[in-house]
Amino acid sequence: MKRAAIVLMSVALTACASAQQPHEHAAPAQPGPGAMMGGAMQEHMKLMREQMAQIRAAQDPKERERLMNEHMMTMEQSMAKMQGMQGMGCAKM
Repeated sequence: MKRAAIVLMSVALTACASAQQPHEHAAPAQPGPGAMMGGAMQEHMKLMREQMAQIRAAQDPKERERLMNEHMMTMEQSMAKMQGMQGMGCAKM
């Protein structure tokens, strides 16, 4: 159950972050109030993907649990950051 919640949160964060990326065929967007956060958000998403890869690769249950806890803390930080972005095109969760 906990794993399903983590996966669901990861998918939601990834979907939200990818929705913020401009499409190739779209006209270049004017920088908005969240433009500075775009790079930081991408780095944060990269970190979370790396953490998930480490979790999948872990063989030891104790190590996997430690990595899962670390990933949960990272996700909580992401959710806190996203609360400040609600008015910038990302739906409320």
